Amino acid sequence: MPKPEARRGGWRWALAGLALVAAVVATQSGLDRLSRKTPQLERLVAGPFRANAALMRGRIDTAFGRDDAATASAVQAVRAMPIDSASAGLLGAILLRREEPAAADAAFRVAAAGGWRDMATQIYWTEQSAIVGEWDLAAARLDAMLRARPDMPQAVQLRDAFEADPAGRMALAHSIGQRPNWLPGYLTINARIEPAALRRRAEVLLLAARESAPLGCDILTGFTLGLIDKGMFDAANRVWGAHCPRGGRITDLNDPDFDRLSTDRVPAGWTVATGGDVYVSPIWADGAGVSAQNSGRAAKAVLQQPVALGAGTRTVRWTASEGGRVTDRVGVSLDCGQPTRPQIGGSERSVAIPDCSVQTLSIWLTPGAGPVSIQKIEVINP
Repeated sequence: MPKPEARRGGWRWALAGLALVAAVVATQSGLDRLSRKTPQLERLVAGPFRANAALMRGRIDTAFGRDDAATASAVQAVRAMPIDSASAGLLGAILLRREEPAAADAAFRVAAAGGWRDMATQIYWTEQSAIVGEWDLAAARLDAMLRARPDMPQAVQLRDAFEADPAGRMALAHSIGQRPNWLPGYLTINARIEPAALRRRAEVLLLAARESAPLGCDILTGFTLGLIDKGMFDAANRVWGAHCPRGGRITDLNDPDFDRLSTDRVPAGWTVATGGDVYVSPIWADGAGVSAQNSGRAAKAVLQQPVALGAGTRTVRWTASEGGRVTDRVGVSLDCGQPTRPQIGGSERSVAIPDCSVQTLSIWLTPGAGPVSIQKIEVINP
């Protein structure tokens, strides 16, 4: 019969072994959970513990186009985590890429039953809702995804599908009417967007103003200016008028009495030039106009605004004074966005309308010792 000391020693060794096994299991289990978000840890997880690690390995293989390996890893992840939506969603995405739609649909149904947190699953069912014409449901799913991740890479592709269908545009317009957090990104115009897509986006915004409410001048300024810069003046004018009815029509000469000035560029109305040599400020009295000063060495455009005047010739007339007397330091130009110094002096000028959809009307001022008051400007039709 073993002595008591021997029995105690055996128990100690057994407990130590169990503790070591528990430590290994805990470490591997912890590494597996961490590997779900940390790709570098995936290779450190041993075979029996690979659940999240298999999911990560599948994502890595998918990114590199290794579909066979990705499929094997996704299947392993699904077996290890059968109620986890991410593993089934990954398998569904891989099967879609392998052009196995029936199997992919089955995988995405499993993923949906496991919850809607997986992005691939949400994208799939958003697209399926759109395919069968359930645009309101598709829009609700798209809105949920974009609220969680406004910068998601698939956003442009998904919104393109909505914009290409009249019913999709209406559903998207209703979402925009709620002023979601992803709206600023939607209103950003990048260099890659095609004119046709931009026109469809403008149509969505017109629907949003009609079906919900105008979004306001501030939020639509950048989008409207983007339309103008791309030569899409008619769309710019309609969008601006729908969402900023108090901002004036871009077609007209706005604010002829200089009651509203902005140091930022605006779609309709005057933008004030800024710089060390130029100072422009409103004269705070009804109908008093604007005070402008140029302390530099050459004439400069001190005020500008976009206009859209039909072909032909127009007379531009202004009222300006210096020290209470009529001044000859003011001139105007009308061009396609690259102002060149005009003839200075007088109080009116006959100008030919340049051949562009949107012109830039500029008021110029030559240097002088004091400020000039510009009270009024008008464009006279023939």
